[in-house]
Amino acid sequence: MIDLIKLTFKNNVDISVMSQFHNENVLFYEKMNVRSVPPVWDILNPKGFIKKYFTGLKKVLFYKKQQTNEIVNSDLILSAGGGYLYSSKIGPLGIGFVNVLYHLWISKKYKKKVVLFPQMKPNLKFFFR
Repeated sequence: MIDLIKLTFKNNVDISVMSQFHNENVLFYEKMNVRSVPPVWDILNPKGFIKKYFTGLKKVLFYKKQQTNEIVNSDLILSAGGGYLYSSKIGPLGIGFVNVLYHLWISKKYKKKVVLFPQMKPNLKFFFR
């Protein structure tokens, strides 16, 4: 996807990839001249299932106080695909999916254009257990 974006804009583009694993991804993205940046809501640090959701609630209530420079300074937000619907043991609306929705929501709060790439098709058997 990064190569396609660079090709489309004739390499006249700055790309930042926001990820929970931004520290681990730095060397990988540096090779492509892309920055790896931390997410606004880091779900890896708060320990405990309930604490992660409360942290998210605080992020929503006080979104104007969050470090959102990467989003605010962006022209376009692309949400890459992934298995977020089933990112936790509880299935749909697990913390990973809620986290993705939060970042999309905050992007729209700052009136940013958002493009959603296809997300993973869920296993329908989950719904019929």
